Amino acid sequence: MVKPNILHTVEQTISKFGMIPTKDKPLVVAFSGGKDSTATIFVLNSLGYEVRPVIIDRGDDPRFDGDYIARKLKETKNIDAEVINLRSPEYLDGICQFAASDIAGFLAKIDSLGENESQCTPCYNARTVALTERTIRYGSNIFVIGHHLNDMATSLLKCYWTEKYFQAFTQKEGLAYEGNRMRDFITNNYIDISYLTRMVEEERAATDDPPVEIINNQVRLIRPISEVRESDILEYVGDYPHQSSNCSYSETEPRPFRLLVQWDLDRRLREGADLEKVLYNLVIKGLNEDGTLKFRPRNKRDVYYPGFKPFLKKS
Repeated sequence: MVKPNILHTVEQTISKFGMIPTKDKPLVVAFSGGKDSTATIFVLNSLGYEVRPVIIDRGDDPRFDGDYIARKLKETKNIDAEVINLRSPEYLDGICQFAASDIAGFLAKIDSLGENESQCTPCYNARTVALTERTIRYGSNIFVIGHHLNDMATSLLKCYWTEKYFQAFTQKEGLAYEGNRMRDFITNNYIDISYLTRMVEEERAATDDPPVEIINNQVRLIRPISEVRESDILEYVGDYPHQSSNCSYSETEPRPFRLLVQWDLDRRLREGADLEKVLYNLVIKGLNEDGTLKFRPRNKRDVYYPGFKPFLKKS
């Protein structure tokens, strides 16, 4: 059933940041089968946009069934989705050599992760290359990712916990990032909002999932549900057979840094919903009027926090 509140929120977000100038070009939507990308497709379709869902199979998770995800979308909404296997020679041979080489390189990084290294960044980079290529092929200049308000807050808090951990362990004791230690540190400490505010003002903290990103001079990435609460997304999707595809299935406990922060934030929001508005306002402080980032602390973390952990630059 249509939830007008979500549609209204997304319409406002699209308008406020000038995300989609016209409806005359298709929108490539990254579709995992999970609730967030499912909601994104439903909302954009309801608002009259031509959506082109693209399901990206990284080719190393035997539990991931892209054909099933596509079939359910077709059966319930009559929307066709394309399935891409990033390791398929047929797919790689059919795209430009530079894109194929980049994707292969990112997949090789995933296949050879070191201790306490996460596949999140190389996976994101591989998917971004594939989505950019598909966007251009469809004659468009925009592709869509279903990140919501909590995602924006999560990556903002990653900056906070990185600095706090660095001060507590790396600087004082020479201890690099270790997942179990970080998990316990996050769980047992409060979030100092005054300190986090200073970090934002001094350009050491910002979301890594802004409403709009410039990928290159041809393509932009947008997040039209970036101001929607996760709880509202769950209600909106309802009983649609979405699946939670844990792309980090092969990583051992503790889960990657982002998931540790995300799960902790979920816990804190259950205890006090006011935190959500506070974090959203801090996210907004780091954005330009068009929804892009004023600054990206991520690209300076190896300078700010030497010895904390190796950092991969996000595309």
